[in-house]
Amino acid sequence: NRKSVEEYKDCYLLKELHHAVISRKDADSKQIYEVLKQIPDSDLFSSAAFGGKDLMFSDSITDLMELPKIMDSFLYLREDYYEAMRALRAGNPPAPPQDGKIEWCTVGHAEQQKCDSLQIPHMECRRASSVEECIQKIMRKEADAIAVDGGQVYIAGKCGLVPVMVEQQICTDAGEASSYYVVAVVRKDSGVTWKPLKG
Repeated sequence: NRKSVEEYKDCYLLKELHHAVISRKDADSKQIYEVLKQIPDSDLFSSAAFGGKDLMFSDSITDLMELPKIMDSFLYLREDYYEAMRALRAGNPPAPPQDGKIEWCTVGHAEQQKCDSLQIPHMECRRASSVEECIQKIMRKEADAIAVDGGQVYIAGKCGLVPVMVEQQICTDAGEASSYYVVAVVRKDSGVTWKPLKG
């Protein structure tokens, strides 16, 4: 039964979580958080000056929230999200570096420009061509962190990376600050219905 897009709260695939910062399990998440908190929100959560939108972080975000140490991809995404993603996609760790520096992975030229412009003494920017390449860089310890969406948190979790903080924005609905609705939109005459869709 088709519904209007305005009825998204009653008819949606799943609630998408806002982007999360991911890193290695052995990374110092407190250090990543403290370095990022040194950056004024107006610089961190704005992309207009770089000719793009949502560079490094979503432009609509107002804050970052550190996640508990026990958080892993499954806990962060919650079982319903994890199951939806599955259906759709059918030794001792080394000590973190002691120099107190984090290396942020950027995707593309505009994100690299934004990251470089932040000029934080304890943060360097490492450019990659895609989120997947950033995940590889983080796994290889060529970078420490990147902000990604829920689907990418799922992929990163499969690679052993964990979410360490989450974007927050001011909202009116309690408990809605870290998620948004995902809907499927099709043309009326497309012939697409729920029946042939398989997860």
